[in-house]
Amino acid sequence: MKKNLLRSALGMALLLGSAQQGVAQDVRTGSNVNRLGTAAGMWLLVPTTAQTASFAMSGTAGTNSMSGLDAASQNPANLMLNMGTNAMFSRLNYVADIGVNTFGVAQRFGRSNVSLSVSSWDLGDEVLRTESEPDGGEVTWSASNMVAGLGFARQFTDRISAGVTAKVATEALGDDLHGSSVLADAGINYVIPGQGLRFGVAVRNIGTAMRYGGDGLAFDGIGPDGKAITGTVDAEQYELPASLDFGVSYQRPFSPDVSMTLSTNFRSVQYANDQVAGAVAINFRNLFYVNGGYRYEPNTEDAFITGANVGAGLNVPFGRSNVKLDYTYSFTRVLNRMQFITASVTF
Repeated sequence: MKKNLLRSALGMALLLGSAQQGVAQDVRTGSNVNRLGTAAGMWLLVPTTAQTASFAMSGTAGTNSMSGLDAASQNPANLMLNMGTNAMFSRLNYVADIGVNTFGVAQRFGRSNVSLSVSSWDLGDEVLRTESEPDGGEVTWSASNMVAGLGFARQFTDRISAGVTAKVATEALGDDLHGSSVLADAGINYVIPGQGLRFGVAVRNIGTAMRYGGDGLAFDGIGPDGKAITGTVDAEQYELPASLDFGVSYQRPFSPDVSMTLSTNFRSVQYANDQVAGAVAINFRNLFYVNGGYRYEPNTEDAFITGANVGAGLNVPFGRSNVKLDYTYSFTRVLNRMQFITASVTF
């Protein structure tokens, strides 16, 4: 039985690798660098929870200090860190007064977990500028991004777990132009019991190209013969930034009250630079912890979030429940810094 489960897990790992064969080829040829800025939905790569950010997105293997929902944003298999009912809300203050709200809920059923999560980007209001009013008037328009996911994870043995998240991503520019895509994340974890070692592999954002439509693509004009014409612009389809992650984490207790977790991660992203990240977390009595991480990209002039991240959190028990509060400050190269606040409860 265990041999069959192990074969299944290994088969899924091979499937993850083959699904990202194109990414690997881009890594060897460097063509992913040449395609910077040509993908839709690059916002899907931005972390939206505090601990994910403080670990510089090196939590593919998962850590014991993360909630299941928090860790599952990097690897769906990490959802098995949830031991009961987990609810989470996170707020990211992004640059230029952009706000990102993330909500999720997860439920464990024996050796399985299911989850529902939604992230919504509020890009604010902009003055509507037209040919007749280039400076704008009182009319405004707004843009928004949203991604909703339904996740499932399963513990196969005491060492192996796997998960998948089906997602729908949408973009909207006012009421006249919108795009959508159906995509999925998948991952697998391998844990060595009693050794504090965890290994994770995950692929993210595998799916259909972003398709755009709406009245914003319609136009009116005058033809060569002087007659009025109407039509619709055929919008190009754009691929999403699929990624492949390999991660390792190691937890070591120094005393009954203090433990340390180290994590590292390699990420290959289509339409972006390769990334290497590492983080360290110090946990005091499983009540208070501090995190710090750094993410490196070879071509730093193209990076925005690359750099240091620092965070801290509280884990407060209330009877059979636990309440977690996390805060992270992420350094950026331009504009203002990013700040994350995440609250979650498990019962």
